Amino acid sequence: MDNLLKSLIEENYFINEKKKSGAELEINNDYHGEKNHPLKNDLLSFIEFLGLRLNCKYIVAFGCKHIDILEKLSLKFKIIVLDRKHNIENSINNKISDTWIEYNFEEVKILPISDQVLNESLILCLNQIEYLENPMNLLLNIQTAMKYSPMCLITTPERELQQPPDSSFILKSKRNWNISEFKKLLNHLIFNIEFLGLTKINKSTNKKDQILAIIGNEDLSKESFDDDFKVVALMAVYNEEDVIYYSINKLIEQKIYVYVLDNWSTDKTYDILKYFKSNPYFIGCERFPFTQPNENDNKFNFAQILERKEELSSSLDANWFIHCDADEIRESPWEELSLRDAIQYVDQMGYNAIDHTVINFHPIDNTFTSGDFEKHFKYFDFGIYHGGFIKTWKKTDQRINLLNSGGHDAQFNNRKVAPFKFLVKHYPLRSQMHAERKIFLERKPKFMDELKNKGWHIQYNGINNGDSFLRNPNELFLYSKNNFSSCFLVERLSNLYNWL
Repeated sequence: MDNLLKSLIEENYFINEKKKSGAELEINNDYHGEKNHPLKNDLLSFIEFLGLRLNCKYIVAFGCKHIDILEKLSLKFKIIVLDRKHNIENSINNKISDTWIEYNFEEVKILPISDQVLNESLILCLNQIEYLENPMNLLLNIQTAMKYSPMCLITTPERELQQPPDSSFILKSKRNWNISEFKKLLNHLIFNIEFLGLTKINKSTNKKDQILAIIGNEDLSKESFDDDFKVVALMAVYNEEDVIYYSINKLIEQKIYVYVLDNWSTDKTYDILKYFKSNPYFIGCERFPFTQPNENDNKFNFAQILERKEELSSSLDANWFIHCDADEIRESPWEELSLRDAIQYVDQMGYNAIDHTVINFHPIDNTFTSGDFEKHFKYFDFGIYHGGFIKTWKKTDQRINLLNSGGHDAQFNNRKVAPFKFLVKHYPLRSQMHAERKIFLERKPKFMDELKNKGWHIQYNGINNGDSFLRNPNELFLYSKNNFSSCFLVERLSNLYNWL
């Protein structure tokens, strides 16, 4: 017997039912956030999103447990299904007219799919592994596929999250893992685990009780990065004294260089910027426009600020650029990678632009005055930005266009957007007083007409004096650093609201 297989059998494939995984359960016990803001986070939508982002022609399914999902995917992809004869016979009367291959995953067999097809395929293994007496051959087949395929999705029930009567299928399965055990199994076989978390199979349930493993091509590595790789954040600011220090510092902590355009702030913002002058990651600051406007002039011209950022992205020395604001925190989708290293990893994959998922944090009281806003604000919802949020890009020999989209979409020829979205944590309104000052004293008088005429940043148009900006926490999601990445896996990587 192969030593690897022998060790796995002895370890029961890392299953230890006496030891709990510590999987966070509150996301499955409290749906008020999604009830008020329904999310498009089902597995079918995510598979479709990934397949199109990866430019895949085929879906290769290891097993046909979810034939309903495969039927819908067949509208956009060619489907290849591998499974036992009786499973195929039970599924053959469906709308899939593509390739069916009789295959027993319990036996040692060569994968009967060409390398060329695998190169253009998204691999699916949906709720198959738990029904096999010996899942080793299935896992080895996935390993073979990942020499060529860009991505594989594996789902299996999270044992500790199954509750009667939903757990009836566990009685039929051979074994079930919790998320910690499943991660150990995949790591033992040296899979390139891009992401691991929880999901739900379909739209009919809010319950996220399925493990979702996203496996990348075996040639990709997150272990070696160039320290000379330079990412510059271009930040425009106006009266952000309560957050500017922490905003810049959080970028620098992630090895991001910062260049600031101060729009002649009237508070202490510009003075705070001077604290960073000796920091090697703070590469510049300018007051824009270059001459101070008269007190009664409209000194804010949003279009000119975007054009200035376009100029800077052509003239500054950098590998990549980030178009950002002071009320944001940018994060890598990979928890083990800094923002700079994550951007470099995307570069190594061959992509030259990054889309983002935005989560908006809201005040529930007036206790924030200044300081570490990330620690203070805990309640959020998902931002809806139709058309995407492509605000990170690789330097090219052409000028980037930010103006056409109001800064939401960096446009250039031959753009290739990464399949996974990075995270923007957004803190636009931080108390009742701050919101009233920003919207009624600063924003509307300065540039509301300009933005309204062009259809940009119009989210405050319907707000009137006297409106409350404090939110009810029962209508929002509670942010937890320990479980956000796993419990909102599909939402953060795709934010399907902004895609479909």
